[in-house]
Amino acid sequence: MLAQLKPNASNQLCFLRLASYKEEIMQEWEVRIRKRIPSTHDQSSTTLRDDLPKFLDQLSKALNPDQSGLAESTVCEISRIHGTETAKTSKFTPDEVIQEYTTLQDVLLDVFEQDGELGKKERNIVLVAMATAMKEAVSEFVNIVTEREQELADRLARASDAGKIALWEWDARTGETWRSEYHHEFYGFKNKSLTWTFSDLFACIHPDDLRMVKQEVEKVRAGKVKSYHAEYRVIWPDGSEHWLLGKGQVRLGADKSLKYVAGTVSEITERKEADAALERSVHRLEEEKQLREQFVNTLSHDLRNPLAAAKAAAQLIARHPEQSARITDLAMRVANAVNRADKMIQDLLDANRIRAGKQMVLDYSNCDLVGIARSVLDELISIHGDRFELKAETDIFGYWSADDLKRVFENLFTNAIKYGDPRSEITLEIEKRTKSVCISVHNWGNPIPHSEIPRLFDPFSRSASAEKNLRKGSWGLGLTLVRGVVEAHRGTIEVKSSANGGTSFIISLPY
Repeated sequence: MLAQLKPNASNQLCFLRLASYKEEIMQEWEVRIRKRIPSTHDQSSTTLRDDLPKFLDQLSKALNPDQSGLAESTVCEISRIHGTETAKTSKFTPDEVIQEYTTLQDVLLDVFEQDGELGKKERNIVLVAMATAMKEAVSEFVNIVTEREQELADRLARASDAGKIALWEWDARTGETWRSEYHHEFYGFKNKSLTWTFSDLFACIHPDDLRMVKQEVEKVRAGKVKSYHAEYRVIWPDGSEHWLLGKGQVRLGADKSLKYVAGTVSEITERKEADAALERSVHRLEEEKQLREQFVNTLSHDLRNPLAAAKAAAQLIARHPEQSARITDLAMRVANAVNRADKMIQDLLDANRIRAGKQMVLDYSNCDLVGIARSVLDELISIHGDRFELKAETDIFGYWSADDLKRVFENLFTNAIKYGDPRSEITLEIEKRTKSVCISVHNWGNPIPHSEIPRLFDPFSRSASAEKNLRKGSWGLGLTLVRGVVEAHRGTIEVKSSANGGTSFIISLPY
C-alpha cells in the first residue's frame, strides 16, 4: 500500500530535485512523449500535460521528509481523472496511455539519479506511485472508451436495423469482409451471400462511377489515406439505379502496415434527386430570367411601333385639319394602331393570369366555329397568298368564346407560317364528333424536338427553331394563350411532330 511507505531524511535530495526541477521534468516528458506518440503533435502543452502537475505535487509530498507519506487515494483520483480526460480529448490507445507513465517514470529516475542510484525505499515510492497511477488511468481510460464505443455501436445497430445504414469491416491480413445484416439490401440483393469481395462490389457499380471507386479503393488498400468518403451509383439486379454514400476509417498496425478498414454504407438516392431537382430549378429560374429580359425588350419594341404610328397620324391630323378625307384615313390608322397595342396588353394580362394558375374569363355566345376559322384564313390569304386549306363541314355551331377562338386560330397559323416550310401548304381541319369538336392545324417543315414539346406552352418559352427566328418577332406567349383558351373551354390540346408527318396542333373542344 502506498500509505505504508514512509520516506525519511535519506530522500531529501529527491524531494529537493523534484521541487526545483518540476517544470524541467514536465518539459522533458513532453519532448519524449511527442517523439513516441505521433497523435500528440496536434495537442497543446496544456492539454497534453493535463493533471501531470498535480501528480508531481503528490509525489513531492511523498518524498518530503516532513510529510507523512504518499496518499494513495489522491494518486488514484488524479490518475482516474487523467484517464477520463485522455479518453475524451485524444485518440490515444491504452498502450499509449501506458507510455505516458513509463516515460514519466524514466524522466523522474534520470533526474533523481544524476549523482548515483536511488535508495531502495525512494525507488519504491516512485515505482509504486507510477504503477498505481498507470493502473488507475488505464482502467478508467478503457472504461470510458468501451462505454463510448458501445454507445456508438448501439446507435449504429439501431440505424442498421432501421435500414438506414449498413456496417462492414475488411481485414487486410486475411482478406475477409464482415457485413451487418442489411448490407446486401443496399446493392439490391434479397439474400445475403456468404462472401463479399471487391470484385463483387465493382460488379454493382455504375460504369460511369467505376473508375473513381476503384481509385478510392486502391488508395485505401495501399494505406495512402486515413479515411475515405465516396458517393457513387449502383445498378440493382432489376436494372434500377441507386446512389450510395460510403465512408470508412483505415487502421494501421504497429508496423504502419494496413490492419483493417471499417466503414458504413447508406443510400442517398433521395438526397441526390433533391439536389438534381434543385439544380434544375435554379437553371430554370435563370433561364426564365433571361426569357423575361428578352420579352421585355421585345415588348418595348413591339408596343413602340403602333404607338409611334398613332402619334405620327395624330400629328398629321393636327397639321392638316382642313383635309377631311385624309383625316378619316389617318383616324383609322390611329384606331388600328391603338387596337394593336391594346391586343398586346391584353395578351400579356391573359398570360399573367394563366401563369398565376387562374383560368381566363370568356364571353360565351352561340357562334359558328367554321365561320370564325374562315374569317381568320381570309385575312391571312390576303397577306401570305393562297397556301391555306380548310377541311370542315359548312357550319358547326356551339357555345364558345368567338373572340378567344379567333386568337387561337391566329396564333396557331402564325406559328405555322413562321416556323413551317414556306413552300408547303398549311391545313386546318375541323371535325365534329359525338360530344366534341376536333381542330387540327398542320404544317410541314423541320419537326419540333420531342424534348421541347412539354415546354412549348410555358410563358416566355420558345423552341430552338423559334430562338433562331427571333427576328420574326415573338413574345413566347402565343401558345400559352392558346392552351389557356382551350382549357378555359374545358378542352385539351396536344402536339405531334415528326420529320415524316410534319407538325400538328390538335385541339378537342366539348360540343
